[in-house]
Amino acid sequence: MDLINQGVDFETEKKYDEAILMYSKAIFCNRRMQLAFFNRANAYRLKGDDLNALADLNTVVELKSFVTYVGPNFEESIESQTQVEDGEVFFMRGIAKSKLDSLQSSYLDFHLAMMHGYPDSSECFLWQGILLLRGDKRKQACALFEKCVKYARSQSTLEEAKKLIATTCRESKDNG
Repeated sequence: MDLINQGVDFETEKKYDEAILMYSKAIFCNRRMQLAFFNRANAYRLKGDDLNALADLNTVVELKSFVTYVGPNFEESIESQTQVEDGEVFFMRGIAKSKLDSLQSSYLDFHLAMMHGYPDSSECFLWQGILLLRGDKRKQACALFEKCVKYARSQSTLEEAKKLIATTCRESKDNG
């Protein structure tokens, strides 16, 4: 956990290469620590390396089926202590896929994020709407932006959805 904590410190300081190195060292010590892969994916994402972020997020999804919850003496394992919430993984993976132009797969990941308890469904609706716009499905996108406004938990998400409605959806209503 010390390596992960050092990585978090570097990430907070926006020293992404150093953070990635710390997370990589943690992974070298234990290839089943979801948190190390998840945090490294976030550092890659913040650095703009969506391909490596996606690879690490896919690894987290794979690890979820192999977690050992207790050690041989019935103590909690390090793998159990370093799990990541499913909704968080699918949400971040959806973002990475969207940046890599995997629109359908990204859309599905945002759906999975909501199904697995991602705490802010409005963010998922916003991303899904943006993906639908990129796929020329304006009417469906506008419906999701409206849902986003209805369920928004943050001011920034609410403002972004309202802005998209004003610029995109008003135009679609005017055109039929």
